[in-house]
This record gives sequence, C-alpha cells and structure tokens, in this order.
Amino acid sequence: MKKFVSLIIVSCCLALLSPVLAQQFSWANSFDLPHANETAALTVHNNGSIFVQGVFNAPISLPYTGNVYVLKTSETGEPIWQEHITGSVNIGDMAATPDGVAITGQSNGPFVYQGQTYGPEDYFMFVMHINHEGLLDWLHTDITKYGGHTNIAVGDENEIAVRTRGQYNLSDWILIFNAGGNIIKSKQIVPGLTLIVDMAYQNGWVYLNGGFHGTAPSVLVDTIEIQRPGNKNVGFVLALDTELTASWVATDTTYNNRDGKVVVNDDAVFAFIEVQRSPFIFLNHLKKFTLDGELLAEVEVSLSSTSGTKYPDMAISPEYIAFYTSNAFDFSSHKLMLFDHDLNLVVEKSVDGLSHLYSGQIAAHNSDFYIAHVFSGDLDFSGEVSLTHSAEGRLPYIAKLITDETAVGLEAFSENFATFHVFPNPAKQFATIKLTEKPLTNISLSIKNNSGQTIVNQLISDIETQIDLSPFPPGIYHIMLKNPLTGFSVQKLVKH
Repeated sequence: MKKFVSLIIVSCCLALLSPVLAQQFSWANSFDLPHANETAALTVHNNGSIFVQGVFNAPISLPYTGNVYVLKTSETGEPIWQEHITGSVNIGDMAATPDGVAITGQSNGPFVYQGQTYGPEDYFMFVMHINHEGLLDWLHTDITKYGGHTNIAVGDENEIAVRTRGQYNLSDWILIFNAGGNIIKSKQIVPGLTLIVDMAYQNGWVYLNGGFHGTAPSVLVDTIEIQRPGNKNVGFVLALDTELTASWVATDTTYNNRDGKVVVNDDAVFAFIEVQRSPFIFLNHLKKFTLDGELLAEVEVSLSSTSGTKYPDMAISPEYIAFYTSNAFDFSSHKLMLFDHDLNLVVEKSVDGLSHLYSGQIAAHNSDFYIAHVFSGDLDFSGEVSLTHSAEGRLPYIAKLITDETAVGLEAFSENFATFHVFPNPAKQFATIKLTEKPLTNISLSIKNNSGQTIVNQLISDIETQIDLSPFPPGIYHIMLKNPLTGFSVQKLVKH
C-alpha cells in the first residue's frame, strides 16, 4: 500500500534523535613544525591523501622566503611523511596529480631536496613533481620567469597548467606541461601590462582572474580588448581556449583586484572580484558565468570589511562553492562560507582564535572541504571541534568540513534496519520513498532542507510513501528514516 505525504511541517509527539547532517567540521589536526610562517598551498589527491606545504623558520617579511616543508597526511590528517626543500625558496602553488603532487615557486639560487642540489646559480622559477613516496620525478627551471606568485592546476588529460610571471614580476605567462614535465604549449598574455592573480584549468581551457596596470585605456589580448572603465582600475575574468587564444572577457571596476579568485566546473565559471561601485564604495562580489562568458548571477560576499586585504581562497565541489578568508583585522577570526552553484548562501562557519591574515587555504575532495592555515593560539571551529596550541610560534593545521549527509557521532547503521530507495532522484514534483521490506513497527520520517531546517517529522508504516515537492524550492534535501530500536538511514534527494 502506498501512502501519500504532503511536505508540510508536521508536529509529532515522537522525540526524534537527529544525526548531524550537513556542513560540520569533523576534525582538526596540528603538526609538530614550530615556527611555520605559512601554509602556502593545500591539495587533496583523489585517494584522499592530503598535501600541505609552506615556508618555516624564515624572516617575518612578505613574501616568506626560506626553507620549505612538504607534508603528506592520510585522509584523516595523520602524517605519512614530511620532506624539506632547503634554500631560499618562495612557494607559489601546488596541485595533486595522479602520481603525486606538482609544486611551483621561486628560488633565489640552488636548493637542496633529499640531499641533492638542484637549480642554477641565478634566481629562477621552478616546477617540480614529487611522487607519492616523496621522491622527485622531474624538475623544470627557468631564469627568465618569476615563480613567486604562480598558480598551478591539473587538467582532465593530466596536463599541468602553470600561470607565472616574467622576471622582475612583469607580464604573465601560461605554460602547459605534459605528465613528464615537458612544455607542450605556452603563451605570454600581454608584455608588462596584465597582473593575473588566479587561474583555473578545465577541459583544456584556461580561466584567469586579474587586472592590468599602467595608464593605457585598454589592453588587447589576441582579438579580445580589455577596456579600462573611465579613470578607474579594471578587474577581469579572461578565458583562453585549448590553443591558449583569448575567447572572451568579463570586466568590472575595481580598486585593487589582487585578491581575485576563479574556479570552474563543466557548467560554469565562478569568480571573486573586489569591485568599486563609487569612489568610496568597495564591495566583494561572487560572480557566475556560463562557459561562454555570459553573467548568470552575482552576489555580495558579506565580510567584516569591504576594503581590507583578506587573502581569500576558493574551492568548488559538486554541490558548493567554498570561500575562506580572514574576517578580522587582528587575525582572530576567519570565515568559511558555502554557496550553492546558483550563488545562494547555504551556511557560514567561523574559525576563531589567533592565526594569521595571510595564507589560509581551502581545497575540495568529493563533497567535502579541507582548510589549512597556521595558528598561534587555541582555535574554535564554529563550536564543533577545537584545537589547542601547544608549541612555540606558529603551527600548521588541517581541518575537515563535511558537507554530505554523513551522520556524525551517533550510533552506526544497523544491519537489521530496512534500507530504502528514493525515486525519481532528482525529482521535479513528486518523489517516492520505498522501503526494501515492510516495517515491523512505525518508522520515523524526517526531512531537512540543506540549511538543516526540519520540514517533515512524521511516522510512516507502509512500504511506499509519496512526497509532494511542489511547495518547496529547488535544492538538496536530506531524508532520514529511523527505527528507535535498530538504527537509522539517510539519503539525499535533489529537487529540480
């Protein structure tokens, strides 16, 4: 027998023990590396291994330059190995590859890795690949490039895209490497004028976020003209096709777009730009574009200040855009914000305690996110986990934010509890919950929206229950069935 249920808020006398569903910090680990200046880069491999790196024991001046730690941990943050790049090195970026991790940076002369000396006597930009055991596979150096502000990303065919600058920090270059470390494509954007600050790489296309300096009224990249809006500065998102030819550009007025960010998936391009709306109004905007450059949505990112330097970072998962940034001038608070892919704000999380304004990192793995930073005092992660500072100076840490329907801290799923199916999923108007067998007793049905609000709390006793979705907006909903005697089961339902 099928029972019909309308999705309305239902009062129920049964007290339901609800699991923690979405958007929660699940753990935070620190590492025994006193006097860490920064976490300059963070990436997560497909197998769940986490890589983090940065400079330590260096003078307190930006950019941090000195010895570098490269740390690999398990998916639960337990250290696997730690290696050092010894020299006068400034780290740019890092990205996971199928065989390990690729690293970019700048070295002021030769450096030492695992007892071997590498690189020329001059200043040079480098790209290096380290395998899963920490061994150096290959190294590319270039004395004509500057690697201190580089970006790196790995494409679908395991090609490695690097955005670097010319020596003396002039001009921007795109370099595409194959998996063996050989350059297969390269492009200089515009000599001496552009100032790219972030890069994304998807399906062979390169997406850039930046601006240009000088007094020129416009900059021409191939056939694409980037115009300066009046006497203001310009921030832009620029797309290069698979041949690294400029395809489209989107611009906005800005005071200083040095903190711009860009991420991309198969459907859209998402960019953060600090925009200038009048001589004295500065706003933080998150924008969504089609892959052809059409602006689809734009929202303001609410922070403690609209004009202070924030050093943000962004990451994208199948469900969310994550934005992580300083949210206080005294380094005592950071904010992590999750937006859905329509740029609706889903949740805000805080990381409170003494850390640092500079070098907070965020990376995605499946549906979850990892953040990494340095801290010098006890930290509180939205009241969900905490981290005690227990050594001298700054220590690096990694924390995990789960965003799926995983239940945390409650009893395990019971093998005796009947599981269920939801179909169709995704659904438009109606969805059906079907148990795999007829329940012996009443089952508690609880449905929450993606903000954690309960919209159904009711008993069911039939094998099939139909749900009317029409009163509710498109989004992600979490369905939990619970038998107080034997356990619970949770599934996700998507409404179009």
